[in-house]
Amino acid sequence: MKGWADVLIYNARIALLATSMLTGMATAFHTMPAAAQDPGDEDVTVLEPVTVTARKREERLKDVPISVHVESGKALEQRRAFDGQSVMREVPGASLGTFGDRSNGFVVMRGVAPILSPLSPDDSSVLTFIDGMPLPIGASFSSPFIDLERVEILKGPQNTLFGRNTSGGAINLIPAEPTHEFSSSILGEFGTDGLYRTEAMVNGSILPDVLAGRLALRRSSIDGHIDNIAGDTLGADDSWVGRGSLLFTPTDDTRWLMSFLGEDTNTTPTTYIAYRPEGEKLAAQNVTMDDTRMYAINSRFEHDFETMMLTVQTGYSRLRNSNYYNYPDANIASDFSGLPPEMFLDPATNFIGWEKRDTRLSQEVRLSSLPGSDIAWVGGISLYRDKAERIRPVEMWYFGPSATGTSTYQQTTIGKAIFGEATFPVADRLKLTVGARATHESKDFNGEFFSDGSNGAVPYFAENGQQSYSFFTGRAALSYEWSPEMMTYASISRGYKSGGYAINNSLVWGGVARNPYESSTVISYEAGVRSSWLDEELQLNGAVFLNDMRDEQMQTWDYTNFTGSGVNLDARSAGLELDASYRLSPNWTLDGGLAYTFSELRHVSAEAAAAQDGLKDGNWLPTVPRWSGKASINYQAEGSELGLNGMLADKMFNARLSYNFIGTRYTDASNFGKLEPAHIVSARLAVDWGGGEAYLFGDNLLNREFMTIKERMGTDAAGAPVFGVSYARGMTFGAGVNLRF
Repeated sequence: MKGWADVLIYNARIALLATSMLTGMATAFHTMPAAAQDPGDEDVTVLEPVTVTARKREERLKDVPISVHVESGKALEQRRAFDGQSVMREVPGASLGTFGDRSNGFVVMRGVAPILSPLSPDDSSVLTFIDGMPLPIGASFSSPFIDLERVEILKGPQNTLFGRNTSGGAINLIPAEPTHEFSSSILGEFGTDGLYRTEAMVNGSILPDVLAGRLALRRSSIDGHIDNIAGDTLGADDSWVGRGSLLFTPTDDTRWLMSFLGEDTNTTPTTYIAYRPEGEKLAAQNVTMDDTRMYAINSRFEHDFETMMLTVQTGYSRLRNSNYYNYPDANIASDFSGLPPEMFLDPATNFIGWEKRDTRLSQEVRLSSLPGSDIAWVGGISLYRDKAERIRPVEMWYFGPSATGTSTYQQTTIGKAIFGEATFPVADRLKLTVGARATHESKDFNGEFFSDGSNGAVPYFAENGQQSYSFFTGRAALSYEWSPEMMTYASISRGYKSGGYAINNSLVWGGVARNPYESSTVISYEAGVRSSWLDEELQLNGAVFLNDMRDEQMQTWDYTNFTGSGVNLDARSAGLELDASYRLSPNWTLDGGLAYTFSELRHVSAEAAAAQDGLKDGNWLPTVPRWSGKASINYQAEGSELGLNGMLADKMFNARLSYNFIGTRYTDASNFGKLEPAHIVSARLAVDWGGGEAYLFGDNLLNREFMTIKERMGTDAAGAPVFGVSYARGMTFGAGVNLRF
């Protein structure tokens, strides 16, 4: 009953906050000048049509027959969303697979993702792109979210236009481009937990009407929030991020955008600590490190012909990561072994490490229709070469030779594809979209094992392998425009994720080579509506979907003998999503979203069930909540409307109160690690004088350090489960100033 009591307490607090806000709203409406309430007032802001590039060509969002969630750069700043984890919290149907560190995180979209964890460096179902250029999977939780025009989150298989690793969806970051009008800004922000963030941006003309440049830099840091008896507090983050770009426009028909992104981030990851339901959140780790160095270079050349546009895009990214931590945490090891924690605190005999080296080179050439064409189309060719390297030193004396020595892993993937998609009218207000992609991919793998001399382990072992895959993906959609304010669509799409060689080989110490895992597919069905009502004051979008996943890739793990294997399992997910925004008046706006996702494993074989205890048909997919949602109340008004005089009369005041809900979910596919619902309330209050803004903010105001991981690590001497857990940060608050020039 305690869980229900906590939920009731949470909901009572939220109801109290909402009641206070609604009371304030009602009072404001009652005292508001009549002119401010008049919907026909000349000061009413006319909403501009949202333009996206979700189908690799510019078009209005209302014309796109797939589910696309758009967040503007301004909205991201107001929500203080600066990385993949914070941005995805605002997206109905999206969730996060995390192990307490940044480099191993991945995005789950509508339940489609590797089950438990990616098997290999290219085992991803949702990939992050910067202006159409793919990034390494390890950058999904990283910090390329700087100086953005908007973020487009595309749901459902996107293999047709975005290619590999997008069978669940794609995240496309659209940076702000250079312009010839000078602008600059400086931001400073400070808060609790040692939080600070500084940003600077400068933009302007280098050669008038020919060459423009833009540069943005960010420095941010925050202290850890989980105490550690053996080392640094867990959860600290220290980051440098920068992005520079040049836009060359020698003629009206030619544009060449070149950009560079760099990041240097050091963190102490919140990896598994011992579960103490009634006790202190306390780590026992003397090795805690998750440091990332990443850069990306992008070139996009565009030329408008009379009837079409040519785009030539070249991208290169390189990621370097060092990820080390005690595994298991000394308190966890003590729980299942019965030995004192001190026996697991020698950093030379109880740790697992990863040195990660990923490079990605991509080249795409495409032709597309011009905006406004009767038949909208795009087609092209894509070439890519990915190289992933891993060095894994591990010493966990308790588990014997299976957890000792150093393993290396190298996989090179070379692929080529041809793709195309077209949308054309088939009747009045009825449009048909069809698209397909043909891909050939080859993978070369090499691995080595070097023993540390442990008894039972082979001194040295080498293995290698080659695999190739040829496959087709595609989609078809029908859309109908009932009116300029309402469009409905229905679609079917096929996603594909090639097989490969898993990073982990738990039998390599015995000289046993790993077998490649199989490819996986997903057939996705979707129907949706995109609409506006009440003279476009109310925006209402929704979708229902069904995903049929075959041979999805999964990592099984047996903590008793520290062995695991890659398997392929069937699964499915189905659900609904709603997104709404209502402009109550020139001053008040309500935003909300709701998602329900049913997910389950299917056709679990006896072999898979034997490989991992508790694995069976009907289990929920990991990290996928049945219910999730968001709501926010936004207010803005000039000082004169609030009764202020003098220098404050013409200043703009704005406030935001937001609530996010993450429902019950499980960390693991065996459904042992149940996570209770999370309720997150945040707020922001600002005054804007045109040349700058000063603001106060508070995140997670209920101060609930909710659990983000709960995974069974084994059993104790009495047979009771031993869990490793991780927790989110509690409340933070602070103030900031952003000056514009």
